[in-house]
Amino acid sequence: MEDRHTECLKSNRDFLCSNISLSTGLLAKLTKSGVITDEHLQKLLNIKRNDTTKAAVLEFLTEVLPRRAPEAFNLFLEALSKSAQKHIADHLKKWLGDVCSEDAGTFERLRAELQSHYKRRLASICPMPWQQDTSIYLNLTDVFVERQLKLKTNNKGDERIVTMDDLFTPQQTKEIPRRLLIEGNPGIGKSTICQTLAHEWGKQSCGRHCRTLCVHSFDLVLYFHAGDFIDEESVAHAVQKHLLPSDCRITTSELQGVIEAKNVLIIVDAFDEANAGNRTLDRLIKGDILRHKTLLITSRPNFLQNKLSLFDSKFKVEGYDKEEQLKHVERYAAHQNIASAPFESMLEEESIIDLCSNPLNLTLLCLLREEDTQLMITRTALY
Repeated sequence: MEDRHTECLKSNRDFLCSNISLSTGLLAKLTKSGVITDEHLQKLLNIKRNDTTKAAVLEFLTEVLPRRAPEAFNLFLEALSKSAQKHIADHLKKWLGDVCSEDAGTFERLRAELQSHYKRRLASICPMPWQQDTSIYLNLTDVFVERQLKLKTNNKGDERIVTMDDLFTPQQTKEIPRRLLIEGNPGIGKSTICQTLAHEWGKQSCGRHCRTLCVHSFDLVLYFHAGDFIDEESVAHAVQKHLLPSDCRITTSELQGVIEAKNVLIIVDAFDEANAGNRTLDRLIKGDILRHKTLLITSRPNFLQNKLSLFDSKFKVEGYDKEEQLKHVERYAAHQNIASAPFESMLEEESIIDLCSNPLNLTLLCLLREEDTQLMITRTALY
């Protein structure tokens, strides 16, 4: 259940305990819609029979409903409306509306700040960030090659190929995954995937790639490096420090309220680089905080072995196949406005052919070939 719905139940607990009637009609509709199981039903009836209706309602509000799926709250409102208790549903809707209207201005400002930040700062890829003074920047939209991912389908190690469109698609449980992991070797494209997702969301509309649940399904996307959470007591504090300008007058309390109320995707890149002592990130992964928000983590392999069971979907990104290599060099050549033939021939050179499957290596090879199209690149010369 979403945090704002949980807060709604807490704030209105006395009203609900005094006014809800656990009628046969209400219980039947809650059972039919899957909000409660047969076991829940029997327990509530026993409490109602042996104690009071108010005690049974309290059990439902505190122990049953908050633990159900995110859609359970709206199904509960629907069941109330169809069982002669519409006034209670209307009361809860009004409470939510009042809270949302207070947060609306903050939400709109936050979204505008994030979209502006992503569109400006994430529009380019820097393949050599370690050379700040002479770095080359490539346009993300022009050069990005959409990746195929391997989705682990069971605990036996079985996998199937999926595209980036399938990242947020429900898998075996048929529920929207809330904890996602992408693993891959250095330079394989994990950071570029994260950057592309945040940049696409910043553009505010679905492009031609969006065919299923996509990044534009989220009200907010919060894009971090894992190190951004070190010494930060909450996600809201990390947002304020790393994603907003210093003169932005949105408080951490306001940020927390919006994050809890909205459908949020939190992207955290490079877990392997900053996992030691990272308490807030650890709590996020475990679901101790923001359990019902979607968290996407990237890491080199084997850094999350003891936490794999916490992830709903686990993906592996591997090296380019031949088709992806060709797309990469063609897009690089088009971006630089030069012929692609010298880059295409490079893909067949025996001495470096195994390096071409790594996107970072292939970009560096393209840079070398661009400097001298006649240069025969050897592994010895590279090193």
